[in-house]
Amino acid sequence: TGVVSETATWCTENVVAGTCASPGTVVADTSGASTVYNCVTPNATLPTCPAPGVLDGTDCKVEMQTACTGTMAAKVGAASDTRTIYAAPAGGLTPLVGQNLIPFDAAYAAANPTNFAAAHINALSQWTLLTTTQQTAAAGANLINFLRGRNGFEDRASNAATDRLYRYREAVLGDALESQPFFIAQPVFSYPYPGYSTFVSAQASRAGTVYMGANDGMLHAFASSDGNERWAYVPSMVITNMWKLADKNYATNHANFVNGSPIISDVCTANCTNSLTAIWKTILVGGLNGGGRGYYALDITVPTVPVLLWEFTPSSDSDVGYSYGQAVITQKQDGTWVVLVTSGYNNTGPGNGEGYLYVLDAATGAVISKIGTGAGNTTTPSGLSKIAGWNDESGGNKVGYIYGGDLLGNVWRFDINTAGAPLLFATLKDASGNAQPVTTTPTLGKIGSKRTIYVGTGKYLEVADLTNTQQQSLYAIQDDNTSTTLTNPRASLVQQTLTASGASRTVSGNTVNYSAGEGWYIDFPDSGERVNIDSKLVQGTLLVPTIVPSNTACSPGGYGWLNFFDFKTGQAVNTATNTASLKYDNTIVGINVLYIEGQPIVEVVTDNNPTPEKNEDVSFSTTATGFTGKRVIWRELIQ
Repeated sequence: TGVVSETATWCTENVVAGTCASPGTVVADTSGASTVYNCVTPNATLPTCPAPGVLDGTDCKVEMQTACTGTMAAKVGAASDTRTIYAAPAGGLTPLVGQNLIPFDAAYAAANPTNFAAAHINALSQWTLLTTTQQTAAAGANLINFLRGRNGFEDRASNAATDRLYRYREAVLGDALESQPFFIAQPVFSYPYPGYSTFVSAQASRAGTVYMGANDGMLHAFASSDGNERWAYVPSMVITNMWKLADKNYATNHANFVNGSPIISDVCTANCTNSLTAIWKTILVGGLNGGGRGYYALDITVPTVPVLLWEFTPSSDSDVGYSYGQAVITQKQDGTWVVLVTSGYNNTGPGNGEGYLYVLDAATGAVISKIGTGAGNTTTPSGLSKIAGWNDESGGNKVGYIYGGDLLGNVWRFDINTAGAPLLFATLKDASGNAQPVTTTPTLGKIGSKRTIYVGTGKYLEVADLTNTQQQSLYAIQDDNTSTTLTNPRASLVQQTLTASGASRTVSGNTVNYSAGEGWYIDFPDSGERVNIDSKLVQGTLLVPTIVPSNTACSPGGYGWLNFFDFKTGQAVNTATNTASLKYDNTIVGINVLYIEGQPIVEVVTDNNPTPEKNEDVSFSTTATGFTGKRVIWRELIQ
């Protein structure tokens, strides 16, 4: 919501037109049944508030037109709605196998009263200000209808004073802090597997759908043609906390729910060696990030009729933590389709804090194998979260090795096709020997015939991270099927050095010889500089955003660098200038890469501007490759 794009084809919530110059801010007027947006400038007088402005006390209000009318508002009213919202059936087996989803509505609240009862929601900040009659009304069906988007009991002027039980919402759709949208229509792969071509033909005209998680507790499915919500799904792992969405102090008590990005792939679930009878499905797997512990999987082959395949939660395995990592959907070498997920952050109470990779049956969620790293405990959890898979099969999807880092500075290599323990591939430490945490997905590349793993270090998850000034680094380490741990990467990697000059930095040109060493590394020079956004390898250039946050939660801000290196050497791609970094006055929260007339262009999103800014000063090599990218729009800190 807010000022995003005035040229949008569709939007789920209202988008206002025009600009609101500082010190003015866009404010929603909630005095009526509908929302009106005003540019409100403080400390105004009649001479400084000309028409069409209206002076309200010392505020000058100028009504802003709606450039794009949201699709969600038309689906809800005070006492009714036309939304289709599903939940998992209560009391089902774990994992839940192919069970029909059930409506998330008043009947659901009646059948599952615990999470909607007065005794459960009495921590609402407004609870003690409600009468006994109002407290009774705030529980049960009215609460779940509020969660569905109905506004008849919101704190708005159009409702009777006794009915203002819950907070006012400017939008039906919740915020999406870290969940990235995923679009899918017809199948996009060219798998050489039995029966897949038949499946592709059958789904050739499948309607396009955009899937996105949000912090209203739901995964949403939107028709790509017009933005109308097809349906929403509430994972069981978040239901116990959804009452918090009704808190009138929600602005200061914000909570995460379905805050993870979904991933979608086609998988074979039965008869996979028979081209005539093989059963293929399109599945979606999502996590919750800070919204909860666990993952969910849906069959979305028919985008209007989702089927719950399974949920993988601490009830399934006690070592499942907060699911910050995105799942990997792939095959084992024996042809079994699997979903790979990690134990994530804070997998304690329950859980032993050790890092685990889970290999789950894609169709059922059953645990095929649980691979422990042996690192981490209840005092210092591993934090194994984000992973990347190496696929050597041309045109197919069979992963051999999986790479992932943890908060203890360990980089692991897993082989999902063997029963052995993972290899501790490398231990990352700064020049003083302190472990450097890894919180981003490793980027994988190939130099010659050998895999190369690119890992940036740094952590930006908790308020305590704001004051952490430990030096962080970027490593490029070649994997020659090693069976030993690189315990001191700095001793066998070539160091490149960044040198700042105003709003840019140059990088050294030291020679990297892979026959004599393992790769290269760079220490980021600014105090507190870190990697907290996934890097991208595009056309021979490794794009690495870094940020230097403000050191206080009360004064958000900071700045960022967009770094770009030759992926083989860590040198500058453009050796004429040796420029390798460009500075941004605000922290970078995401990057994307577009191809314009066959040439890659980097888009950068900063924390003060949701509109991507094109940067045409990034150098790329002359060998073009295809690329598909997503971006993370916001980051937040966990108290």
